[in-house]
Amino acid sequence: MKKFEQSFCGKWWERKNRLEEVSGLHRSISLRDREEILETFKRQFPRDHIQASRNFLADFLERQHHNQGEKNWIDTTPLNISVSDRIYLLFPQAKFVHMKRDGRDTVASVIKENWGPKTPQAALRWWEFRMSISIRALRAIPASQVLEMNLEDFVVRNREASYSRLLDFVGVNDSREMRKFFDRNMPADRVQIGKYRNEIADWKSLDKAYEASVERLKQLL
Repeated sequence: MKKFEQSFCGKWWERKNRLEEVSGLHRSISLRDREEILETFKRQFPRDHIQASRNFLADFLERQHHNQGEKNWIDTTPLNISVSDRIYLLFPQAKFVHMKRDGRDTVASVIKENWGPKTPQAALRWWEFRMSISIRALRAIPASQVLEMNLEDFVVRNREASYSRLLDFVGVNDSREMRKFFDRNMPADRVQIGKYRNEIADWKSLDKAYEASVERLKQLL
């Protein structure tokens, strides 16, 4: 609890993001609201930590400055899939969309990031580890509440069917505004399939290592 409180009131409350812009929870709730929900959480947690955590998150969402009584909450933090089993404990009705991408193109992307692995080999190990913990976490969730999708299909190869499949899964009706948003922000040329061949010198060695990684991951399914 002490560690959580330090993060909630510290680095999560106000920080600079990777673009050096000020970000954090202070943008969405007031200091007074923060203190009230934190004190309630600390009081309830010893009795029932699961219910206390549910109450905390519900209260946190209710107090958002931009809250307009929305029925659904969507979070797109990539790492959350790796802890989906814990999220499921808090939200047993939640649905999880596991959006996957060819690991070799992921490798080509992450080695450019200042936080990422510096070599293709290290980046592939990072990708395989991320995928393995996600696969294990998703085992704890009923299959009807999990949708596995490939980014390449969603954006390039099979846009229409994938788009409809996603909406059906989350139970949202299509709209002109949403479709315009999708077409504007996710154009087909945004996902460069096979870009690793142009960006990684020894891409054939990466192919070989990637095949081995995929085989190991299949054993977890």
